[in-house]
Amino acid sequence: MVDLARDVPREDKALLAATAALVARSDIHPDLVRVLLGVAQKVHHRGGLLEREGEFPAAMNVQLPLSDDARRYLRDGPPWLERILPFWVAGIVDRLVIIMLPVVTMLVPLTVVGIALFDRHVRRRIGRWYRTLRDLELRLDALLPDRLDTEIEHLRAVEAQITRRTWLPLEYMKQLYDLKVHIDMIRIRLEERRRRLQAPAPRADAAEPRTIVRSA
Repeated sequence: MVDLARDVPREDKALLAATAALVARSDIHPDLVRVLLGVAQKVHHRGGLLEREGEFPAAMNVQLPLSDDARRYLRDGPPWLERILPFWVAGIVDRLVIIMLPVVTMLVPLTVVGIALFDRHVRRRIGRWYRTLRDLELRLDALLPDRLDTEIEHLRAVEAQITRRTWLPLEYMKQLYDLKVHIDMIRIRLEERRRRLQAPAPRADAAEPRTIVRSA
């Protein structure tokens, strides 16, 4: 007989009772397992008349197979994301991580290949401009005045195009400025040759100065 008002029985008694079990179908979703166990812990964590604090839910006296998700939850508690985020947000983030992991795994080598291709493209582009400068330098001493004007204007246009339209990351700025310096050097040489060709030639019949010495 149990009478709590009269404190009956006055001493501890060993009682025999059935263990309550939280049972679900074997195909229940793992998220629902965590939700059910979380609610059960929230309701029963303080204990009651017949159980101690934190005694239910627990993986004790289980007659049916215990799911791996339930065992993991009872052993480790809720996942880290569910401790800091609402359940529905944590579920979305967890799925995004699962989806993004193979994507990131594929993006890493693709990024490396892309950087290598971009570096090759930039070097080929700068190399093409340098080939133009080299060809012009080799022909410089044979250019006539009208052709010199054309080449000088072409170099100015190339330099302006590089300044206005060429965007490169900072690590390529040294190569770009070296190219602009070399373009300027070739342009100065072209202008010097044009000045030499346009300078008036000395007159062949000009009288040479003479010194007349008269004796006293």
